[in-house]
Amino acid sequence: MVDSKQLSFADVESWEVPPISGNSVEIGSLPSPIWTETKAQLIQNYLRLFLFITKHGVYIDGFSGPQDPDNPDSWAAKLVLELTPPWMKSFFLCELNRASYERLVSMVSAQPRISGRHVNHNQGDFNEWVDRVLASGSITASTATFALLDQRSTECDWATVRKLAEHKQNSTKIELFYFFPTGWIHRAISETRDKSKLDAWWGDDGWAQVEELTQDQAASLFLRKIQGLGYRDVKSWPISSREGGAGRTMYHMIHATDHLEAPKLMYRAYRNLIGGVPAGEQIVIDFGAS
Repeated sequence: MVDSKQLSFADVESWEVPPISGNSVEIGSLPSPIWTETKAQLIQNYLRLFLFITKHGVYIDGFSGPQDPDNPDSWAAKLVLELTPPWMKSFFLCELNRASYERLVSMVSAQPRISGRHVNHNQGDFNEWVDRVLASGSITASTATFALLDQRSTECDWATVRKLAEHKQNSTKIELFYFFPTGWIHRAISETRDKSKLDAWWGDDGWAQVEELTQDQAASLFLRKIQGLGYRDVKSWPISSREGGAGRTMYHMIHATDHLEAPKLMYRAYRNLIGGVPAGEQIVIDFGAS
């Protein structure tokens, strides 16, 4: 496996390139899913590759507290802040939980000062703060902007997803990394007593269909919702768990982008992490074309 901390542009150019069909990149089979503890590294690896192209960027993380405080390498906000060269200069980090937010503030404070960098953070509901982020003036038509929506379950409202997708008019949309809770979607729905929260998450009462679907079918249904937002390329990437055996998908990371190079870079970042999967734990996943 390529050491992500030593990744260079030469490494990027040497990796295989998936074929292009029309406006979409065709992704065939990958040998294995990546693990939940490496999903933050997937985001870090991908953004590092993308920044070789843009040399700038705005990063939005709507649920940015640590999900595993004992494993800092699983913390996306931290890994993205530590990217080098430090081309990413504007950050918007939000966390609702007070204890997680305090850890976030401590982590940000420990980062080295970098000229021109602005790290904005907020304790609160990202579904409410997103309007201030989009009104900040930091995201122009020419600004490469990435939004990580790594919700724990169903906290990210569909209205929030739409606001991000529709913010940039007549230009490249804000790129989305949306984590769909495939592994416990049925439990999340059944244990939510206030069904209006599910209406907000799904955008209507369409979540009720999920009860009749398998987990993977539910993830595919939500993928189609995001495809309806008008992105050039939308694909889902399975994130597995070591617990319960290989192949148990915990999340699907739905990646929505307007940039033709982006799916190829995600493919490379994903393959980079797969190199660390132990032998005997591999399965074949056919993504198909979006």
